[in-house]
Order: sequence, then C-alpha cells, then structure tokens
Amino acid sequence: MVSAPQNISPLSLALRHPGELKRGRFLPWSNRPATANLLCRRQARRHLHCGGDRRRDSACMARAGLRRQTGPTRRLLHRAEGSNRHGSQGPVRPARTETNGGRTAMKPALVPALGLLLAACGTGRPPAKSPAPAVSFARDVRPILDASCLSCHSAANPGGGYSVESYSDLFAAGRDSAPNLVAGKPEASLLYVYVKDGNHPAGAGLDSSQTDILRRWIAAGARDDAESLAGPSFSKDIIPLFTAKCMPCHDGSPGAKSAYDLTNHAGVTKKVEPGNANSSPLYRTLESGRMPPSGKLDPASIDMVKKWIDAGAADK
Repeated sequence: MVSAPQNISPLSLALRHPGELKRGRFLPWSNRPATANLLCRRQARRHLHCGGDRRRDSACMARAGLRRQTGPTRRLLHRAEGSNRHGSQGPVRPARTETNGGRTAMKPALVPALGLLLAACGTGRPPAKSPAPAVSFARDVRPILDASCLSCHSAANPGGGYSVESYSDLFAAGRDSAPNLVAGKPEASLLYVYVKDGNHPAGAGLDSSQTDILRRWIAAGARDDAESLAGPSFSKDIIPLFTAKCMPCHDGSPGAKSAYDLTNHAGVTKKVEPGNANSSPLYRTLESGRMPPSGKLDPASIDMVKKWIDAGAADK
C-alpha cells in the first residue's frame, strides 16, 4: 500500500505508481481510494466536447463501479449493524444497494415485507358479497310449513280450501280459485302474499328470514328436492342394481351358489351395518371388486350403495 506524502498531490503520485492505481491500492490522506477522483477526471477529459450532463453521468458511473469493486461503504456497514449515522441506536431507514445502472434498489429481504403491506392495504374496495345458498324445499321450506301452517291447512282440514300437507297440495287453488303457489312469481302466490303481510299464520307471523326463504324458493321455481336429498331408495335403486348384477347367484333359491339372499331387505341387511358402510361386509366386498364375478361395479353404483347404508339402510 502506497501512502501519499504531504507535499505530493494525489494525481502526481498516481502517475508515478500506475500499478498501484490499477489495483486500487492507492489511498490518499482521507483513507478513501484515490481512483474514484482520478477516474472522474479521466471521464471528464474524455467528454470535454460533450455537455455537462454527460460528464456528470460519466463521473457517477465511475464512482459506482469503484464502490462495487471495493465493497460496502462505512455508512452501509453502520446501517447493517442497526445503528444510525451517529452510531446510536434508533429507527433505521432501509439500506440501499447499488445496481448495475448506478441506480439504487431495496434489498431483497425487504421485498416480502412490502408485499405483505400491499396485501394488507388491499384495493380499497369492500369485499364482494358471496351469493346466498340455494333454498331447499325439504331442508328449508317444509319445516316452516309443518311448524306454522299445517295445523290450519292440512288435507283433512284445509282452511280456506288450501292445504300445505304435500308438495302437490301447494299448487291447488282455494275456494276463490286464486292460486296458492305460482312457480317463479312470489307476488302472485297467496302462500307468500299472506305471510309477507303478516296476516298468516294466525297469532304470530313468520319472521323476516322465514318470509325471505319462501320468497326465494318460489322465485327460483318452487322445486321439490325431497327425493334427491333423501338419498338412494332400496326399492327403486338398490334392488334393481342387485337384480341386474348379482343374480342368479344370490336369488335365495335352494340351488343358488350363495346363501346370501339379495332379493329382499331382510336378506340384504344381514351383511349391512346401518349408518356405517365402511364396516359393512356388503359394501367392502363391492368396493374391493371381489364381487360380482362378472366384474367390479362402476363407481356410481358403489357410491349409491354406500350412501344408502350410511343413510340408515332403510326399507323404502
């Protein structure tokens, strides 16, 4: 390392020791590399014919290149240690790092924090409301009718000529021939108009949420989903499946290959644990593919048997 004597200027010393200058080892009295000043002067001399902006840009680029070669400055080291420029502890501004173009950019460690901040701020718009779930006749409407209307509007005692005992009764006209229910038109349906005005049921009317359920159900078409929610039927779904896939091996006849009878509810439920398909030998056999011998049932049929067992394996 060559030190600059007090009576020799940095430029003269640098010219005497070009090797030291090239390796960046020459230090002036301020303990800073002199190559920055020399590079600036060289750039300025090269671009004397250009405007001041270009000379200034060339000098800045030279200083930026020197800083990248000589590592972080004292100021950046202080900031990395968590202290301010005076050495005392306190709030520390985000340290900056030089990029190839001489511009500054935030350190990569600060990018996730900025992303979290932007996510917390959001777009300033209120969150969109999720659509209301579809109204089910069996799950939502039928309980309201049974609890509040059936006592005065049953098939045996149809008050005003209107009955709500069954789904088909809802569409029948009353004494004045006015429709009790018009699918898709709540305001034309007496079932909704009476409860909306608070005239029915007698005594205490329905609350706003119950009235809204009736309105939405009628507006959506007043469909009956009782059978779809009830699950597979033993007589309509399970027995036809076993008849097509498991006969004649399980027909209950004396000459059948198996004594397990799949022609009636009593015989089928001998290997069924109602409410728990996974513990039922019938479902495990079908799901594993061991039966029927002609080939494993399709996934929809196996799932139907599972739903029937899990729903209680009722004889209906």
